[in-house]
Amino acid sequence: LCLASFLLMLIAAILSPVRKTQHGWLPYVGGGVLIAVGIIIAMNVKTQYLRAEKVVVWNGSDTPVDIADIFQDYNDTKQATMISGIYEYSFRSLCQSIGIYNGVSLEDKYEAKNYITSRPGHESNDMTGILEGKNLIMVQLEAIDTWMLSEKYMPNLYGIKQDSIQFANHFTPAYITAGTFNTEFMANTGLFPATTGTPISVYTENAYPCSLPNLFRNAGYSANSFHNSEGNVYDRENVHVTLGYEAYHSGSDMGMEDFSLDSQLMSGYEEMTKADKFCTFIITISGHGPYNEYSTPSNLHMDAAKAVAERQDENYVHAVAHAMETDAFIGKLYERLEADGLLDNTVLVFYADHYNYYMLDDPMLMEIKNAPNFNMLAHTDFFIYSKGTEPMKVNKVTSSIDVTPTLANLFGFDVDLRNYLGSDAFSDDGGYVIFPDGAWYDGKTYWDPSKPSDEHTDKLNKEIELRQNVSQTVLITDYFAEKTDKKG
Repeated sequence: LCLASFLLMLIAAILSPVRKTQHGWLPYVGGGVLIAVGIIIAMNVKTQYLRAEKVVVWNGSDTPVDIADIFQDYNDTKQATMISGIYEYSFRSLCQSIGIYNGVSLEDKYEAKNYITSRPGHESNDMTGILEGKNLIMVQLEAIDTWMLSEKYMPNLYGIKQDSIQFANHFTPAYITAGTFNTEFMANTGLFPATTGTPISVYTENAYPCSLPNLFRNAGYSANSFHNSEGNVYDRENVHVTLGYEAYHSGSDMGMEDFSLDSQLMSGYEEMTKADKFCTFIITISGHGPYNEYSTPSNLHMDAAKAVAERQDENYVHAVAHAMETDAFIGKLYERLEADGLLDNTVLVFYADHYNYYMLDDPMLMEIKNAPNFNMLAHTDFFIYSKGTEPMKVNKVTSSIDVTPTLANLFGFDVDLRNYLGSDAFSDDGGYVIFPDGAWYDGKTYWDPSKPSDEHTDKLNKEIELRQNVSQTVLITDYFAEKTDKKG
């Protein structure tokens, strides 16, 4: 937009009548001085003001980092703009958008290639291929936290969970401020989202041959995504197609009358299940805040929520009411699949996009969830239901980045799992969650950068840093473009 405005201004100047005036050499000297001063100031930003001063990073962590790191990463619009100024920020953004600068060196590219190709290959395990040939409906649950998914609040989803493969130590860390998009990208690709300043093209133009929808489409399935919001929100109408879905279906596409009501997602049921073999991705919305008397889900379920809520805090009761609306959709979906004879051959996958931060009371949530620190609030639900499959609990630590490789193993797809930066939950790889501030948890040890290191933590820290760096390089360089047609 800035570039277009500049060009229009230039055209206007060219077309304007010329008036001959005599200013001599003074304006040129003055302009040159101003340009020189501007360049000097810009250079001094990096050498003088971005040295050792510490700040708290955007995600709310108490771990301080160098301002220089924020300036280099540009992972937070507000802080990066405050540090460098609007002109520097806009110029850098423009350069990134048109590919002049992406912050990746040849060394980074070689590091990514060597890491991916040198990792041990995935070995088959007892769970490999047990869901082969079945349909998939994967539901990303907006803000449905662990304490909300109870028999009293969400009886339909709770009942399904008891008959599922449950991942008891699952986490949904948010690496970018768009928490929902953060998780849907990871769960569909097995990659970390771009946490540095990168052009939107990494989401709308890159090749993702190993993404979940592409795995299914390559196996002869139809793959489509469904969500209440319009396609321009997070540019899903383009991003989801890039990820491999044939089309994104919005609330208006499905004929929903009220986009806040998950139960109305059933208006898209025919489209969700019309193919002989289908992969359907659904994102719910009723758990979304803000919670108040104007909320339609609250108006529908408030009396029922008050009757069963274990606490009467206002936002708590609203959250329960919103969860009840999501559960109403789950109940209708299950009943319809069973009535249509599809349930026997359809796998249902459920996971949360993030913990319920719409409660606006993290200390209370830490008490409810028995979370010892802010990062551990990211503990959420992830479970897989397939009728006839023996229920089980998996205690290995998993996170959003492990969803696709785990499903790839269960469905027995022919894919090199080394291309994921996440891991199959049933393999010997992985087993830890990485938090945005550099902390991690492996089921036994919680470590953060403020603690001393030992041989074990040093080794894992190096592996974590490498995985994150490689994932960023994969995104910024469109790593898989050379290996596949971008259309999947």
